[in-house]
Amino acid sequence: MKNKILGYGEDSLTLWALTKKLDTLLCLLGETTVDKSECLVFYRPSFGRAVGIGEFDFIIKTKRKTYFGESKWPLSEKKRREGNCVVTMKDCQINRHKEFAKLQSKDYSERSILKANLDFVKEKLDKTQQVNVLLIFTPKDSNKIVIKGEHVKNNKVVIHKVEFKVICMYPDSDSFDGNSNFLNL
Repeated sequence: MKNKILGYGEDSLTLWALTKKLDTLLCLLGETTVDKSECLVFYRPSFGRAVGIGEFDFIIKTKRKTYFGESKWPLSEKKRREGNCVVTMKDCQINRHKEFAKLQSKDYSERSILKANLDFVKEKLDKTQQVNVLLIFTPKDSNKIVIKGEHVKNNKVVIHKVEFKVICMYPDSDSFDGNSNFLNL
């Protein structure tokens, strides 16, 4: 039997997008001239739930910008009403985008994993423009995207005073294993 990794849900789709579809994702972000070998990609970096940040689903740094991302997979029919794609976001997911800049500038004197992670990421990211991203894995037949009651306009949505660039990716049927919702990683 050939080794195979099958994944399910948002985390697996995020990993799939970052590893197998990074060129497509960069293009959707407007980075059409970027060579993916010039990018730095963090997958699910953790910055501590105790301080209210938790983990982004991904961070992508290019020469011009740094994208802080959340991923959503509104698969169930309840989340797809009348052709609309309804996406829920927890307040903590939105707040991490507000609070991360403050956390980066805070001076942590104690030794901790949080401090080590922050120092490592700060060193790698430098001062590029920061963009908040909501990556939605959705079927092509979705008419509109609604996030926490807000309609997406011009690929942007503002929730609790935080602006997100909204990107939709459509996993192709070849990416799934048979007729299931398990993804070939």
